[in-house]
Amino acid sequence: MGTWAGADPPRAGASDNARMSPELRLSVLDQSVACVGRPQDESIRNTVTLAEHCERLGYQRFWLSEHHSLPAIVGTAPEVLMAGRLWCSLSQKRW
Repeated sequence: MGTWAGADPPRAGASDNARMSPELRLSVLDQSVACVGRPQDESIRNTVTLAEHCERLGYQRFWLSEHHSLPAIVGTAPEVLMAGRLWCSLSQKRW
C-alpha cells in the first residue's frame, strides 16, 4: 500500500475486516511522494490520511521514510511530521 495523489484514499466497506488478525501483523511504509503540479503540503496531507486509514484497518505500524536530496520525496524529516500533525491524528501511538 503506498500513497496516492489527488485521489481519495480507499474506504473500508462492510465487507472489509474491521481489524486484522492478531496472527498477521502488517505495517505500512510511506514516503510522502511529491507530485508534479501539486503543492508539497498535499503530499503531507495524503500521508496523514493514509496513516489514519491504516490505523482504522488495524495495521501494526505506520512507518515514515527519511530520504535527503531527492526532489520526489517531501518527507525528509519524519520526526517533524510525527511530532506535529500525524501524532495528533492517531489514537494508537507506538514507537
